[in-house]
Amino acid sequence: MKIAIPTYYYPGCADWSKALSDSSTKYVIINPNSGSGTKIDPNYVNQTKEAQSLQINVLGYVHTSYGKRPIEEVKADIDRYYDWYHVSGIFLDEAPTSDSPSSLVLYMKSLYDHIKAKSTNDAVILNPGTNSSSAYYLYADIICNFEQSYDYYLHNYSSPLPPSKHDNVQFWHIIHSVPNQPEKIKALLELASKRSADFIFITDEIMPNPYGKMPKDDIWKA
Repeated sequence: MKIAIPTYYYPGCADWSKALSDSSTKYVIINPNSGSGTKIDPNYVNQTKEAQSLQINVLGYVHTSYGKRPIEEVKADIDRYYDWYHVSGIFLDEAPTSDSPSSLVLYMKSLYDHIKAKSTNDAVILNPGTNSSSAYYLYADIICNFEQSYDYYLHNYSSPLPPSKHDNVQFWHIIHSVPNQPEKIKALLELASKRSADFIFITDEIMPNPYGKMPKDDIWKA
C-alpha cells in the first residue's frame, strides 16, 4: 500500500516536513481555503514545488457538495489550482454515491474530462467517503471509499463493488481515531491490505478535525 495524506495544514510547518519524509507517500493535498481561495498564496506555491521535487504528487482540494455545487464554479476552482499551483491532479471531496439521477454521473464525467484535458497523467480522486455506484469507476483514478473512525472500520466496513476488467480505479482508505497501540496498528494495516486498499492514511487524531496535524510517530512509522 502507498500513502496518500489529507495535508490540511499551512505550508512550512513541521507537519508538512513529516508528511514528505516517507518514500511511500504518493499523494498530498493542498487546501488553501476550502478550495483554491481567491488569490494565489506564494507559500503554497513553494510547498507544492518542494513536494513535487520529491516525486510526490500534489492534489488540489475541491468540493462538489455531492454534485449540487454549480459545475462552472467547480471547474473555476480546478482552473485556479492549475494556474496558480501547477498541481498534479484534483481531490474531489463530497462526491456523490448514487448514480440516480443520471445527471450526477454526467456531472462527474464532465469534471473528470475537464481535469484530464489539463494532463491525461494527472489524478482524479473522488471522495464519497463510502462506497459509491460503480458508474463512477470510469471517471476516477482513485476512489476514497472509506473515511471514518477506527471502530467503524473494524465493525462496519463494507467492500465496494469490484471493478470490471475495463476499470483501472484504485481505492483509498482514510481511518482516524486509531489507538496508539502497536499491536492494533499492525493488525489494522494487515486488515486494510486484506481489504485491497491501494492507498492508506491512518491517524490517531480525532473528530472534529482529524487532519489538522500529522499522526504521532508510532502510527506514522508503522
